[in-house]
Amino acid sequence: MPCEIESVKNRGDEIYVKLKGIDDRTQAEMIVGQYLFVDESERKKLLPGKFFHDDLIGCAVVSESGKRYGIVKEIQQFPAHKIYVVRTDRGDVLLPAVEEFIRSVDLTTKKIVVRPPEGLFDGEMIE
Repeated sequence: MPCEIESVKNRGDEIYVKLKGIDDRTQAEMIVGQYLFVDESERKKLLPGKFFHDDLIGCAVVSESGKRYGIVKEIQQFPAHKIYVVRTDRGDVLLPAVEEFIRSVDLTTKKIVVRPPEGLFDGEMIE
């Protein structure tokens, strides 16, 4: 359903959007869980090392030596950090998106280089 954005407020890492015609909590609760799409040309510029979720979906997840583990299928937000859901040949693997494990992200090549915790991808290599 197309909506018009009335106002936007930034508070830290969170963005609060007021939609025209959504004027109370009851109306707002009716659209909880819906996605808000913004034209790429109107996106907020992010700081280095920060990424929009949709930019990471579909990225290949590879080891530092180049072995391919899988593809980012989804990103889940938790209080402590994000989790990358990586689709592998044997099912989904939950990779904590923390500096210790995520070595680099290259959106040009759609590749995320990782150093995962020992055993996380055991038997998951895609040759």
